Amino acid sequence: MNNTRTLAIVAVLTAATLVLGGTLTATSTQSALAYSNKKKGGDENSRNGNTITIQKCKQAAIQSGWDNDQEQECENLICTHPGENATCVQEGVVTPTTTTTPTPTPTPTPTTIRVTGQGDGSSTCPLGGPLEASIAFNVVQQPGSAVQGNFEITVSTGLVKSGTLDSVQITGNSFTIRGTEDTQTGPVCKFSQLPSSATITGQCGTGVTIDFATADGETARFTNANVVCTTTF
Repeated sequence: MNNTRTLAIVAVLTAATLVLGGTLTATSTQSALAYSNKKKGGDENSRNGNTITIQKCKQAAIQSGWDNDQEQECENLICTHPGENATCVQEGVVTPTTTTTPTPTPTPTPTTIRVTGQGDGSSTCPLGGPLEASIAFNVVQQPGSAVQGNFEITVSTGLVKSGTLDSVQITGNSFTIRGTEDTQTGPVCKFSQLPSSATITGQCGTGVTIDFATADGETARFTNANVVCTTTF
């Protein structure tokens, strides 16, 4: 009887040892690779820039008495070998794209603006009909200096109207000049109120039209005029 009981205990211990040994063997599995792990001269895909996928697995075994439980967790590691001696060491990281805002090109500022013109046409007083007249003017704007210029209109009756210019602007092929009419000599225009703000507008070029007007009602148009507009940067 004693020998029989001893053999039964030995058989139970042997079976437990076999189960535990199987569990330990399963736990020793570390990873499964989805590509060949050959050295140089073997699998070329791991060195020529091809994308490979490495599958890493972890196994956990639990045994309590005669019961046992095993779990396995796997994850994929995807990387690319960019060179001969590169290795797959970590998951790819997306590098944020940096947007570079181009530096706007500043618009050059003119250093000198000059408008010179003369022409023939007609002039009208506030309450008088048009009379033959001619105009001549010159204005210049230089950096760091105030605009300087003057104009003169000569009417066929001997009337001479003149003044100063203090603003000039060129837009495309057009110009706008502003100033003040402050002098009339000869048979002056009736109902003129001096000084009076004056504006000269028109086109740059040859055979163009120049328009003249003042705040007190004087007007003039010169249809056979030449105007030179220059801008220096």
